[in-house]
Amino acid sequence: MLEAMEDNLAGHFSFLPGQTEGMLVEERSDLVLVDSGLPSDTFNAVCRAKLGRENAARRIEAAVLHFRRKNLSFSWWVGLLCEPATLDEELKKHGLSFAEKEVGMAADISRLPEPTTIPDGLKIRRVSDERELSDYARVIAANWNPTDEAVSAFYTRVATPALASDCPARFFLGYAQGKPVAARECFLYAGVAGVYNVVTLTTARRRGFGRALTLAALQEAREAGYSTAVLQASDQGESIYTRLGFVECSAFREYKPD
Repeated sequence: MLEAMEDNLAGHFSFLPGQTEGMLVEERSDLVLVDSGLPSDTFNAVCRAKLGRENAARRIEAAVLHFRRKNLSFSWWVGLLCEPATLDEELKKHGLSFAEKEVGMAADISRLPEPTTIPDGLKIRRVSDERELSDYARVIAANWNPTDEAVSAFYTRVATPALASDCPARFFLGYAQGKPVAARECFLYAGVAGVYNVVTLTTARRRGFGRALTLAALQEAREAGYSTAVLQASDQGESIYTRLGFVECSAFREYKPD
C-alpha cells in the first residue's frame, strides 16, 4: 500500500507534464523530478526519492540547482519509503525548509457510502471539454489568495492529454446555479485511485458538495475496477476523510526552498 500510494503521487505529478511539449519529467529509479516551466511549486516537484547514502548529497544538489538556475519555485515530497533515512536533514543542508505535513490515508472503495443523494442545487460533471477544464482550473486556482494564475496556465497547456479518453487523471466539477463551485481529481495509477485537488469555494462550503463530489469520483473509480482509494490529507481534512471511511496509513512531509 505504501509503495502504491507513493507511486500514485509521483504519477499524479508527472503524467500530464510528461505528455506536454515544453515541460520536463525526469523519472529515474532514485527519484522523480517534474518541471512544468511555470512559477509554481504546485506543478514543479521532486518525489519518490530512494537515494543511496553515497550519492544523496550529489543528487539533491543537482535537483535543487535545476530549479534555482531557472528561478522556479518547487516542492520536495518525502514519504515513509523515501531514502536515505537522513533525507530530511540532507534537504535542510541544501537550503530547503519543512513546509507542511500531510497524512496518507486509504479506504476500501466498496465500503464507502454510496453517492445516492446529491445535495439540492448541485450538478456533478466529469470534465469532458476545454470549457469545463477551464472551469475546473478556476476552482483550483481560487484555493490561493490571491488566485494562482499559474493554475489556469497549466491546465491550458496540458489540455490535450488531460482530455484524452485514456488519461488516468479524471477531473470532476460540481456546479451550483450554473457556476463551478467544487473540484476533484481522481488519478488511476499503480493499482489505486488517488484523490487530489480537493477544493470547494468558500461560498459553497458546508452544503455537502465536497463530500458528494468525492464519492462520485470514487464511484467511477470503482466502476473502472479499482478497489482502493488513497489521498494526502491536511490536519483540517483528516477528520472529514475519517468520517468517510479512510484510515491513516502513511505520512508525507513537504519541503520548499528557503
